[in-house]
Amino acid sequence: MTTKVTLDINERLAEKAKKYAEEQGQSLSALVETLLSDVTKPKEKVLEKITPKNPELVKRILDGTEPIPKDLEAFFSRKAKVNPEFEYSELSEDKKTLTEELMKKYGS
Repeated sequence: MTTKVTLDINERLAEKAKKYAEEQGQSLSALVETLLSDVTKPKEKVLEKITPKNPELVKRILDGTEPIPKDLEAFFSRKAKVNPEFEYSELSEDKKTLTEELMKKYGS
């Protein structure tokens, strides 16, 4: 089922959008529908509650009495340069918990 929507937008922008849609082999309606579908998708949950296997290690790292493991440090510096949304699936369970706690403590 579809519904008709009337939009008031800048004339030049409308012409550019029509041209772009044509170049993509679709109608302006299809282009707008795709864009609206993308922006209205529910956001994925980035962090999930994980219980660490070694809570004492996590506590020591957060307290500063234990250094952050080199591979986790490298992971953060590599990901921060590429994308601020980290790939948590690449981390072990303890490192996922540590990451979550560090982000809570120091912000994202």
